[in-house]
Parts: sequence; structure tokens; C-alpha cells
Amino acid sequence: MKKVLCLCVCLCIYVCGCQSQQESKAKDNSNQMECEPCENVESLIPASMKPGTIIEFQDERSFLIKEGGYPELVRNEKITGLPKPYKGMIVTYADDGYILNIKDASDEDIAK
Repeated sequence: MKKVLCLCVCLCIYVCGCQSQQESKAKDNSNQMECEPCENVESLIPASMKPGTIIEFQDERSFLIKEGGYPELVRNEKITGLPKPYKGMIVTYADDGYILNIKDASDEDIAK
């Protein structure tokens, strides 16, 4: 009986520790977005965001929102001809919410 009680206590401590660890990770990464896999990586760059939004890719599948955010209404749009995302790529959105420019980490234009 003592073994079962000890096992239950250990399990409760473990579960509580994992939950608080996940909560702190969620707070740290609240502005980071992991892109879902899809048929082509061009569609990993959002077609539209809130006006003035700036995102920076952390790798080819995730980005950090540096300014702005997601639009109220998410449009399911595809834009072709965009470069493959990579670490350091910065995408800026114009006043209409669509892509204004895409630059690399050294501030060189990649696409307009």
C-alpha cells in the first residue's frame, strides 16, 4: 500500500512540474509561430497579416512576430513565387496587410 501511495505522490509531482514547465514555455514563445507542413514551402510565408507587421523566420518552418500580429479575419490565400523561408529572413507587411518586402538578415531585398 505504501508503494502505491508513494507512486501516486511521485506521479502528481511529476505532472504538476510538467504543466508549469509547459506554461512557462508557452509564455516565452507567445509570439513564435510554427508553420504546419504543406505541399510547398512557399506557402509558409503568410500572405497577409495586420498592417505594419514584421516577422522574422527562426528557421524554415517557424517565425517570430516582432511587430503587429495576425489579422482579425484570416484569409486562405496563396501567393506563388515567394522565396523559401530561412533563418533570418524578415517579412514586412504594408498598410493593406499584404507583403511589402522580404529581406535577409543583412537587410538586402530578396523579393518585393
